[in-house]
Amino acid sequence: MDGRTAAGGGETRFDMRDPVWREDPHAVLRELRERDAIARDVLGIWLVGRHADVNAGLRSSRLSREPWRTPVYRQLRPFIAESPMERMVEQWMLFNDPPKHSRLRRLANHAFRPPVIDAMAGCIAAVADELIDALPADGTPFDLMAAFAQPLPVRVICDILGLPGDDFATTKA
Repeated sequence: MDGRTAAGGGETRFDMRDPVWREDPHAVLRELRERDAIARDVLGIWLVGRHADVNAGLRSSRLSREPWRTPVYRQLRPFIAESPMERMVEQWMLFNDPPKHSRLRRLANHAFRPPVIDAMAGCIAAVADELIDALPADGTPFDLMAAFAQPLPVRVICDILGLPGDDFATTKA
């Protein structure tokens, strides 16, 4: 399998349940960007591959950020109903429409004003340097996402919240 299935009329539909998505989602998404830019998963989930299209969709008042408004969510809900995960996601700013999204964004914006970010630059650079220093220097292959790109924002957020930075490794999924 290659992460795609043939749909009626010769249309290619992507299937995010396919193991290829876990093994190499970048190759499948690259194909999406090059060919269609916008497609639907076999479950009905829209896949948007180009930045301009994602930006337009996120700014559109015709689209919702709330996953529980989609038919796909109704299929998934029996597996997560009333779970801590469902209750947590319902509170995330990114998964809410205005006015709740607007209220949460106003609260979060205070932490990301330029003077606050400027004051954190030294700490962010120190965390980045620490992560870079931990990378193999002998040419051994490594996963840049796992070794640097994912831990960097987690460590910075831990610093912002006053949490021990070393604890983040124990919470990885």
